[in-house]
Amino acid sequence: PADIAVPLVRPAANRARTWISLAAAGATLAIGLVWLLRPPPIGLPVRAELRGRELTAMDRNDRPLWTYRFPQPMVRDTEPGWGRPTFGEQVRLVDLDSDGRSEVLLLESSWGGGKNLQSNKLHCLSHDGKLLWSYDPQAVLSFQGQRFEPPWMVLDLLFSPGLGERPGEVWLSVAHNNWWPAFLVRLGAGGRAKTFFVHAGHLYTLSRWRDPSGRPFVL
Repeated sequence: PADIAVPLVRPAANRARTWISLAAAGATLAIGLVWLLRPPPIGLPVRAELRGRELTAMDRNDRPLWTYRFPQPMVRDTEPGWGRPTFGEQVRLVDLDSDGRSEVLLLESSWGGGKNLQSNKLHCLSHDGKLLWSYDPQAVLSFQGQRFEPPWMVLDLLFSPGLGERPGEVWLSVAHNNWWPAFLVRLGAGGRAKTFFVHAGHLYTLSRWRDPSGRPFVL
């Protein structure tokens, strides 16, 4: 009908729409370039090996994913011997934080002191090669007035997987290198240590067990 007025589109409004369209197109292009140029996602390690001071993680195709370099060469300590009958490998992969990606545990061995005593540290690295935490046993125990100080060595390591979103736990049997005291310590996903048991004698082997009701125990 002739009495309905049609509003005129002003040139300024057209220019505003054009600039908005160009800005949106530019933002889309920038997002696309960022997506195309992003670094490829790192694969997940399935094994890791130690050579000198370098720890290298491999993927399922045995291709190197990353290498972490420690300040000094590591002593290889994979042979089971007196006091370590069941420890196994020096490097282990475990899903400690229950996120579906394995962390790398490395047991460092060092020798020193006038009696050439052995000591151990446990290092935990993320799936992409970052050092998350290290545990260096520094306990001081007392039995009948006699003090027992470092160095300490790890006799066995037990990994307890998490349930659901609950993180896993690492249990260590730690013994005095020269004398008889020992203790049992639990490490959480963040590396926080808690001593659960102290014993006047070495604890050589750790294992997991559940009673008929399903309650978990460490033996």
